This record gives sequence, C-alpha cells and structure tokens, in this order.
Amino acid sequence: MRVVSLTCEGPSQTHLEWRLSKEHGLIGRVKLVSAPSSRLTRLGALWSRYRDPRLALAHLQGRRAVRAAEAATRQLAAELFGESGQVPEVDPRIPRLEVRDVNDASCLEFVRDLEPDVAVVNGTNLLRSSWFEREMQPPLGIVNIHTGLSPYSRGGNCNLYMILHGQPQLVGVTVHHIDAGIDSGDIIFTDRPAITRDDRFESLDAKCFRLGEDLLILALDLLEGGRAPRIRQWRTGRLFLQRTGYSYRPRHRLLANRRLREEGLLEQYLLHRRRFDEGVRWFPPDRAANATGWRHPLV
Repeated sequence: MRVVSLTCEGPSQTHLEWRLSKEHGLIGRVKLVSAPSSRLTRLGALWSRYRDPRLALAHLQGRRAVRAAEAATRQLAAELFGESGQVPEVDPRIPRLEVRDVNDASCLEFVRDLEPDVAVVNGTNLLRSSWFEREMQPPLGIVNIHTGLSPYSRGGNCNLYMILHGQPQLVGVTVHHIDAGIDSGDIIFTDRPAITRDDRFESLDAKCFRLGEDLLILALDLLEGGRAPRIRQWRTGRLFLQRTGYSYRPRHRLLANRRLREEGLLEQYLLHRRRFDEGVRWFPPDRAANATGWRHPLV
C-alpha cells in the first residue's frame, strides 16, 4: 500500500509517520508548519490578546499548569510513543514537504505526483474543495484520525471541551473518511480509552492518540483488503470551533483537570460509569448488526 501522510508537527505525529513507514509503505510526508515570526511580533500578539491583567494572569496560570501536567504524564507518553523514551525517527529518504496550508497548490501537486493508494490526515487545517476533485482522490480515499468521539463531537480540542462540559463518557477517537464537512465523513472505527483514577486530561489525550493510531493501522489493513466498515454518522453532535464560541486557551487544560480531579468528575464517572454511558451509541440501530466491535489491547 502506498500511503501519504498530512500532519501537523509533534512527537505523536512523528510516531504515526514512523509506524506508517514500517507497517504500510509511507511514500511521502506533508508537514503543516507555522509561519516564522519575530519575537516582537509574538509579544505584540500576546499583548493584544492579554492586555487585560486578569486575562494575562489566567494565561500564565494556564501555561504553568500545562507544563506541570505534561511533566506528570511524560512517562506514559514515552511508553506509548517512544522507544527508550525517544520518539523513533522517520526515514529521511521519504520525501517531505513543509506547507503553511495543505490546500496550497504545491501540496496538491506533491500528493498527486506520488499517486498514493490512500492519504492519512491528522492535525492539519481543513481540506478544501480541491481535494475532492476526481484527480486528487486516492483509490482508497482520504482518512482522518479525529481526536474526538464521532458523531458526538467535531472540530478542535473535542476531548478537552467534552471534559469541560462534564461528559467524560464522550472522550474518544475516531478514524473516518474525510468529506467536505468538518469531521463528518463515514466512520471506519470509533473507540474510547479506559479511564482510571490516575488520569488527567493529558494522559487521556495521549491514550486517545495512541488508540487512534492503532485503529488507523487496522483500518488501512481492512481498506486494502476491501473489508473496512463504513458507517454513516447518525447525528450532528457538537461543533467545537472558534466561530461556535470555542477558542482554545492554555487555561482550559487547567480547568479541565480541576473538573476531573478537584471537582470530582473523574470519581463520579468511575462510580456511576454505567449511568454516564447510557445514551452513548456505538452504531445506529440499522447498522449495528453489520458492525464489528474492537477494543484496544493497551488501554
């Protein structure tokens, strides 16, 4: 199988690319990178956003809490994504293109010239109409790892906002085909990580991505053999975007961990798991008989 990946930068995404290169034949990588900016420009942006002292204090508290939480989950992340604590390196001979927008003509041309069987997406900006033209469609489609439980959540930081909404039962990950909507394409697999008393948002986030990575590898195996399930999403769910009122700030992670641990949401969920999970439907009734359940062996 010839696979092209389109991802943002990050250790989890690098681990995903490494697995694709080892298990499926990665033939090209597209990396979404940020535009370079001067220190003065960054400080100006921070000033415009946090000129209110209360907002500035909240931002600093959030940044400090994020660093502490990431340090607390570093060992788990190393176990899930690293070898001896280090993220494996991807073969440098695999062609790599850096872009600031995956809809750029250079990106479209790069992928088209490689003639992949399937394209894998995670953490990029939204794919626009050019990707859905006939000549851009790989034979097995464009598949996304969405770190949210479809069809209940779409957009960005879905698991974070579901915790803030008091719904840990809707923390999960989905592997789905990409269509012209936002995380609305047909589902191949969707699943949830096991939640334990030691969890915080960062550990759940790491578990979800590793779960999604494993689901994707399985999905590619089944797509290649023509046996992958394809489930139409049966409800709209919440849409977490800036235009719908959800603009991410580091403080949100501090608040999510407070909800989980200090306010007792985690304990409540574990104590009343069955009641929380009522209404979480894995598949619509008319498709449940044809759906094959699958649970992750690690989490």
